[in-house]
Amino acid sequence: QENSSLHTLTARLDRWGYRGGWQRTFQGESRRLTLVVSRSLTFSGRTGAAAFVAYLESHVDSFYPFAVSHPLSVDRQSGWLIKPPMCACHMAEPLYVGVIVAGRQVRWLEINGPRASSQLLSSLLAEVPGT
Repeated sequence: QENSSLHTLTARLDRWGYRGGWQRTFQGESRRLTLVVSRSLTFSGRTGAAAFVAYLESHVDSFYPFAVSHPLSVDRQSGWLIKPPMCACHMAEPLYVGVIVAGRQVRWLEINGPRASSQLLSSLLAEVPGT
């Protein structure tokens, strides 16, 4: 199997034309969601963004151990819905992750909380700004 070390990923990001990105984290007590992490990664073109999303899906266990992934489509943009297993902790809440290609960008959204669902993730992912 291919090595998915940080060094290998860094070299791939360079080849794919990675230009930069941002992340925002929202956390607090809510009856709906308790944690939302929104990321946007920018590449020089759609090909690089799609290559990153394909890499993430093929190495999903390196990012989210024991997760299950399924194809995801949001507003004609494709990617992956990733569902890591819930921990065995008291009061564990579901975590859903969506990663889609939007032109030369990758939109990556994680939601966690009592009402987290794949439907809520998809609706929120459709609202993530492009830049």
